[in-house]
Amino acid sequence: RYPSRDDKSLMNFYNDSFSEVVLSSEYKKLLPFGAFCTEKEWRPFLMCVIPMIVMFKDYDKYLKEAGYDLFEDVIDTSFYHTDNLQQKFNIVKENFQIIENNLTTDGRFTDDIWKRLKKNQSIFLDGWDKYFWKKYKEL
Repeated sequence: RYPSRDDKSLMNFYNDSFSEVVLSSEYKKLLPFGAFCTEKEWRPFLMCVIPMIVMFKDYDKYLKEAGYDLFEDVIDTSFYHTDNLQQKFNIVKENFQIIENNLTTDGRFTDDIWKRLKKNQSIFLDGWDKYFWKKYKEL
């Protein structure tokens, strides 16, 4: 009934997914504080799928600084570096072909890609533990 409030209810959906294109609530960077992030931006990391996040230009910089793998060696991540939405979506569309043809075998991620996705998940869960629950317990 309320899937965004209970992300684990989406696990069956993600079992059949290889990537998630996240259309962020913030397309322009808000200065001086950055952008408001929602749970959408983090779900691909939690659910072990390849993230493609449509947000403000150069958003990938912040994810890389946090240690996330954006798979720039196997997909085209140049969509992070343009403000042109049509160009972003054309690149994302081409990435679907790459993911399907080069990063999966028999309906599953190849082992090397799966290990990288699990590392992303660990980074996310570690941050959740260190920051969110810490602040929650301080209340």
